[in-house]
Parts: sequence; structure tokens; C-alpha cells
Amino acid sequence: MKLFLLTILNSLTLAGLYFLVASGFSLVFGLMRSVNLAHGALYLLGGYIGWEVAEFSGSWLNGIAAGAVSMALCGAFLQLCVFRFLEGQELRQTLVSIGLSIIVADVMLATWGGQAYQFEVPDFLWGSVKIPLLGLKYPIYRLFVLAAAVLAGILLWLLLNRTRLGKMIRAGVDDRTMLEATGVDIQKIFVVVFALGAGLAGLAGV
Repeated sequence: MKLFLLTILNSLTLAGLYFLVASGFSLVFGLMRSVNLAHGALYLLGGYIGWEVAEFSGSWLNGIAAGAVSMALCGAFLQLCVFRFLEGQELRQTLVSIGLSIIVADVMLATWGGQAYQFEVPDFLWGSVKIPLLGLKYPIYRLFVLAAAVLAGILLWLLLNRTRLGKMIRAGVDDRTMLEATGVDIQKIFVVVFALGAGLAGLAGV
């Protein structure tokens, strides 16, 4: 029974990590209909940049911030310089994003090699904690990842359904022309969405 419960917990925490990656992709694709198949490359690049910053500064939290912010800036750049000119052209978006992912992957391979890198987990996330109801010990870090994924999901839902920005994003997807007629710069809204999606990928990478 303990092995069964442990397997369930492992599945939940891994699903939480996958959710952080997929939420960024679904945010861009589901709301903007932009096919960004370079999302996985941003996930990996965010992890590498976060590792470099964490090693240089000695702070894992700095690594998280660097991975998320750097990929958010990359996402904004991609929207402004690439996907902005490919709106409504799904095939071209797919081919261009695949090409970008191949280029970024080769650059990362040349820079960091094919080796695995390990983060130093902060002291407050080190070790395990006993779960009273289940009667077993479980790593604190995995529980932290699961909690972060749940928190990210709640914040995204609140952003899209309870804020003015969320209303503008949904309105821009449903009727872009009408939203622009009200004086809203739809391109700025889409840049924010793309940056948020890429930032979540960088966060998950770290």
C-alpha cells in the first residue's frame, strides 16, 4: 500500500511539473491560436539559464527568477519579431517554430553539451516530511513543485476570468476588430500573453 501511495504522489508531482510547461503552451495556443512548437526549447533554455545564474549567484531563487524572466523576454521578442507577422498562418507558424527550436537546441548543445546539470536545492526544501494520513515520508521539494503548480493554475484562472487584462485577452481572441475599435492595442495584449506563456516554460525548466 505504501508503494502504491508513493507512486500516486510521484505521479501527481510530475503532473504538476508538466502542467507548468503545458499551461504556458495552452495559454498561447488556446487564446491566440499561435502554434509555437519552440515552446519546449524555451523550457530547456530557461533551465540552463537558471542553472547558470544559480551557480554564479549561489541562490536557487535567483535561478528561478532568471529562468522565468529571460524566457518571458524571449517570448515577447518572438511575438514582436516573428509570430506577429504570421497570424492566421498555422502552417507557417508550425514550420518557423520548428526551425527555431532546432536552432536553439543546437546552440544549447554547443554551449552546455549533452550533460546533465543538478541544482542545489535550498535548505528549507531539503529533506522529507511525514504525511500523517498516509503514514509515509515524502520529499519536501516534490510537494513544493506540486503546490507551485496548483498556485500557478489558480493565478492563471484569476487572471483570465477576474481581471481587466483577462477580459481584454478573451475579447481579443473572440472579436479582435471590435476590441481594436475601442482603442485597445491588441498587439501589446498578445505580447503580454506570449511573454507569460514563455515565462511559465522558463519557470518549469528551472
